[in-house]
Order: sequence, then C-alpha cells, then structure tokens
Amino acid sequence: WIDGMIAGDGELSLERLYKARVLSQGTLDSVPGLIRLEKGRLRRNSPAPPFPLGEIAPEYRHFPKENYYQNASGEFGGFRLSRGCSWAKCAFCRTEDEFIRHATSGGEELFCKLRSLVRDRGQRFFVFGDDEADPEMLERFASWVCREKLDIRWSVNVRVDPRLTLERCLLFRRAGCCRLVMGVESCSDRLLGHMRKGITWNLAER
Repeated sequence: WIDGMIAGDGELSLERLYKARVLSQGTLDSVPGLIRLEKGRLRRNSPAPPFPLGEIAPEYRHFPKENYYQNASGEFGGFRLSRGCSWAKCAFCRTEDEFIRHATSGGEELFCKLRSLVRDRGQRFFVFGDDEADPEMLERFASWVCREKLDIRWSVNVRVDPRLTLERCLLFRRAGCCRLVMGVESCSDRLLGHMRKGITWNLAER
C-alpha cells in the first residue's frame, strides 16, 4: 500500500530522500530511518541522530505569509521549543525510541530565532508543536519573553505534572500563554498506576 516510511526524525531523511530520488545523488541506503520493501524483502536503514533543535527553527521568508495555515484571527506560526517527552515512562508509549526520550530545549539560540520571527516577520501568535513541554523549560522561556518584552500569544502541550504550579501558570500568562493543552487518560488511580503516568487523580483535578 505504501512504498516506504521514515522512522524517527525526518529533517535529514527528507533531504537525503530528495537528493537520492530527484537529484540522483546517493542511493536509498543513504536515507536515515527509511523502511521499505526491496525485491520482496524488508529493508530498514538506521535512524539519524536527533537533529539539534537550534538548527531547525522554521523559515518563513521563502513563501507569502498568507499561503500558510491561519487561525480565525489571521495569525499563525508553528514552532517547537523542545522535542520528545520529559517523562517518557508511560506503559503505552514507545519510550525506547530516540524521538520519544529526547527532550531537550534549543535554549537561548532557539528563543532568539523566535524573536527574529516576531521582529522581522511580524508573527504574534505561536502554536508550539512540542509533544510535551517541560514546565521548567517553559519557565525559562516565559521569563525570557518577559525580559525581552515580546508582545506575543502562544499555546503549548503539557502533561499533568506536579511542577505545573499556579505561580508558573501565572508567569506563563504574563508571557502571553493563552492555552495549555493537557490529556488526562483516566480518573482512576488504579489505571493511572498501570499506565505508569506518575500522577494521581487528585493532582489532575487540582
């Protein structure tokens, strides 16, 4: 039904695939993480190491802004502050995969790239595509936004976490956060324990 798929991060893989198939530079064996059938046999290339987040901030200068997806207010900017999950212990998750366990922020370098989008592109609203943003990393980011006096609004995915305190949420709000998206899989402490979520229903309710 499909010719192939990429396991893991796709930035380097997409570039290598384009060079191999379109520019005839290299073979499919050079495409990291590529899984495909070749003469009826399954071939799987080793995945690429995680790409440094500071090097993959989005680049919006090459196409008209109006051609990108926009929300109801006409503003939209995709961005990532981190990748993977800071917990990475849930029983139902593929925690052995590098892209799940790898959860580091690009730090100041990545923050500055976001600042350039605000100042050069006029981007004001960001939907952060983090799988699960670590509260301590978000605290560093929010403090930086306040220090830089950036007038932005943003939303982000987080997990129910005891480190998500009221003080931190108020800081996020001052820094322009308009939405925290969380998932709660169960209201049962027994099931939460089986899933190894590391939380209780009382915490989720708080």
